[in-house]
Amino acid sequence: MRRVADSGCRYDFEKRGAFGVFRSNGSIPIEYIMTTFDINEIVRLSFARDVNTELNFDYLIQRDIDEERALAEISQYIASSPEKIQKDVIFLPPLLAAVVSVDDMNNLDSFYPSCDFNPKADNFGEIYEREWTRVFKIENYHKNDGRIIGFSTNNGYKNVPVDIESAKISLNITPNGVKGARLVVIDGQHRLYALSYLRNNMRELVEDLIVPVCIVYPSGSYLTNDNISSQPSVPQVLRSLFVDVNSTVERVSGHFLTLLSEQTLGSIICREFCKTVLREKGVEGLGLVEWNTKKHKESLEISREHTITSIGVINSAFDDVFKTKNGVRLLTDILGISNQDVNFDFGKDEYDESLPVPEYFPWRDYQSIHKEQLSQLVNNVITPVLMSVFFETSYFKKYYNKIKNYFTVREQELRVERSNEANYFAEVKNYYLYNKPFSESGRVTFGNVRLEIQALINDAVPSFARKSIFQKAVIEAWTILCSKFLANKISLVNIPSILTFCIDNAFDSRVDVFNEQHLYLQDTIYSGSRIKVTRSSRRQISRLILSNCVRVNLLDFLSDNEKNVLGTIAESEVGGFISQMENDKRKAFESSYKTNFSISLYDRERLIHAEQSKSNNIRKTVPDVGSFMSEFDQIISELISNDLKNSYSDLSNTVAFSNFVLSVDDIQEDDF
Repeated sequence: MRRVADSGCRYDFEKRGAFGVFRSNGSIPIEYIMTTFDINEIVRLSFARDVNTELNFDYLIQRDIDEERALAEISQYIASSPEKIQKDVIFLPPLLAAVVSVDDMNNLDSFYPSCDFNPKADNFGEIYEREWTRVFKIENYHKNDGRIIGFSTNNGYKNVPVDIESAKISLNITPNGVKGARLVVIDGQHRLYALSYLRNNMRELVEDLIVPVCIVYPSGSYLTNDNISSQPSVPQVLRSLFVDVNSTVERVSGHFLTLLSEQTLGSIICREFCKTVLREKGVEGLGLVEWNTKKHKESLEISREHTITSIGVINSAFDDVFKTKNGVRLLTDILGISNQDVNFDFGKDEYDESLPVPEYFPWRDYQSIHKEQLSQLVNNVITPVLMSVFFETSYFKKYYNKIKNYFTVREQELRVERSNEANYFAEVKNYYLYNKPFSESGRVTFGNVRLEIQALINDAVPSFARKSIFQKAVIEAWTILCSKFLANKISLVNIPSILTFCIDNAFDSRVDVFNEQHLYLQDTIYSGSRIKVTRSSRRQISRLILSNCVRVNLLDFLSDNEKNVLGTIAESEVGGFISQMENDKRKAFESSYKTNFSISLYDRERLIHAEQSKSNNIRKTVPDVGSFMSEFDQIISELISNDLKNSYSDLSNTVAFSNFVLSVDDIQEDDF
């Protein structure tokens, strides 16, 4: 038995096990120890929600445990009840627990402290001890024919032969409020919750249970590392591990994968937006953004009754507008990545020359060393746009203020009244702000709160503004503004205000651009009362948003050059809308005339006869099909002419604009 080494710090929790390093092709080394915990030792393991007591979104997103699922499924699998015989074979995969360092406020440290290399020996041979001061230390044991492992330490890089079958980790796990170490479970939180419940409530059923645990730690993520500039922080490494494990084993919430991922710029955009909302608008603001929906399908839409947007919608919108080569090129220009003052290192070629911006950078698979700078660029350019659209447009701003006031005032009233409803109201509030479940006893309170919040949102927010297709069209409109401003060498700084101005004008009660009663919306954005969820429809919505650029003379802070460019945009976008509207109305009429009983029997019979002869006439008489106007086409033009005329008039009166440049985009009609 090896002796216990003396130390200047009390490392009172020790585990032995097999040792390994997971590293390939230049990846960040992740060290691990495979070991076991008996049922009483699981109290040494922490949930992600147990660390960081500050209101910080990076850690908030890792705290979401589905307690109902843990108890209903996992605890029943492990031990159902004393009266019921358990199935013959049960087994759970290892918990994945990460070593983290916390300060005296339980806040997660970004990096470990210094790593000291302390070689020593005992009767069994050499010991290679590394200590991350007052957090944890690792003992590896010399073996002549052992595996050569490279260790990065304060004392330099050490290559030593070690026994991978045996190692010891010692941790300074301290009480809450005391600086030290925590073992945070990053995969298996539901399993840990179920095990803890059984240990506390049915210990006799699990007293023989020994739990497999894999302890992981990014050994190079310490402050005094010479390569600290290229070393990701401990939270970044853990987020990456979480996403990799969960995306390859079981599909978890799409919001979770998006927000925790380090592989796409869309994830950075969504995460930085949520961080800013939490910092500037508090939990009430973040509660209006869907960021922790558990079901994957629901996470792609705006699925909750009281919210204003969803991370899934935002991520999908950016993915859609920037997924092509041209889209990526525009994105790099918007972020300024190609500017000489933005220093991205993309590596060297075989001639030791600096490589250019990769074709699909930075949308996917950027290097970790770029993450901090990309986050900064996103916060400079994109986050202000999202904050403006979702919290500065008049209707969302009104709703946010009402919601914030509602929760604050109602909670205070119940406390003053000393009502029993106060506890239930707190549960319901957590449901709305954090998507947490509430008890059955709180259902009556929930019903009352639901009605009151429904009244608030109906009073403040147009229903069309909460449609996913509208919000995606807003992002598309933003990219069009950016591309025009960049082409004219105009700063993008005023675009958030311009976009908000256009949206507010569109929903002004005196204009109400998107009211389904407008003739110009039928067959191109609406089909009856149903919104057409197609790319073409989305583009038409973005055109109508930008048509409000005609009113930019009301914005005193814009330069004459900006106003001229915006006026040109309005002309082009209105013209494009009209061209597409004509095409859509013609197609809609053509596909439905046989069942359209608003037209006369005579006209319907004329169309049927003309359509039957149309294809034959084209084949026999016209070499250039595109220039052929058949009798069928002529009759349709005749029959829809009044609808088109009235739609033109309706549009012109609504947007107060009659100058336009006709143009047609090549857009597919596929649903999305």
